[in-house]
Amino acid sequence: MVEGHVPADQVHGLEAELPELTGGEGVLETAFDHHRPATTPRTRRRTDHNPVHREEYLLHAHRRM
Repeated sequence: MVEGHVPADQVHGLEAELPELTGGEGVLETAFDHHRPATTPRTRRRTDHNPVHREEYLLHAHRRM
């Protein structure tokens, strides 16, 4: 038995790796323990057009219709 803390955003990755790590015999039990703010907020590039730039946004939105 191994006990520890795993950040919530990494649970699915651990769950996916568990069968290979344990020869298919591992069991993962998780429970929410506490909340702690992230040390560095995640960022990602915009995947669509920015509605704050209204003219550019409307131009692209009109082309999709």
